[in-house]
Amino acid sequence: EVNNFHSALNVYLGIGSHPVQSQTDTWKSLSAKTVERWKSLALIMSPIGNFSKLRTQIASCKPPLLIPLCKYCAFIFT
Repeated sequence: EVNNFHSALNVYLGIGSHPVQSQTDTWKSLSAKTVERWKSLALIMSPIGNFSKLRTQIASCKPPLLIPLCKYCAFIFT
């Protein structure tokens, strides 16, 4: 289980930045599985309701809440 939500938020914000989002050819080349994972991450990391879904997700996790970032990236991009 991925429990490093703080780093996940930073990765999400970086990938969601304008320079990355403007790479339309790259986004079109992503697999459907990767796009679905991106959408599910976007739902959790949404700032709507003062990040209420993120806070709910963090509250529901058992410690430890930190794992190496490389494991998180492998989860998203494989």
